[in-house]
Amino acid sequence: MIISDFHDFDSDCEEQLHQLARHTDITLCHVSDPLERSLPSSGRLNISDGQQRQLLDTDNNDTRNAFAQRYTQHQQHLQQVATRLAMGLIELSTEQAPQTQLQTVFGKRSCR
Repeated sequence: MIISDFHDFDSDCEEQLHQLARHTDITLCHVSDPLERSLPSSGRLNISDGQQRQLLDTDNNDTRNAFAQRYTQHQQHLQQVATRLAMGLIELSTEQAPQTQLQTVFGKRSCR
């Protein structure tokens, strides 16, 4: 199981997954935050990648729609890669406890 936000997922990562999948079963767990899926209409937000700062106008519908579309495309790409490499893909949200979400997917198992 690989747990990640897959934010920097690129063709090199895909190739490494392909190599790994040749030797073992893999399930990808894509962790996301609600703010990654859709921006709130909150006015202007200062955002940073740790090196650069930018002002993001979240009241602009085009900005919010483009942001949501980028997330959807990223999610669809992950699904296509998982399907092509015969891997499972689980979507996890930071809104809920990971244990709860994983128990929903894998079922409750008792420890022995």
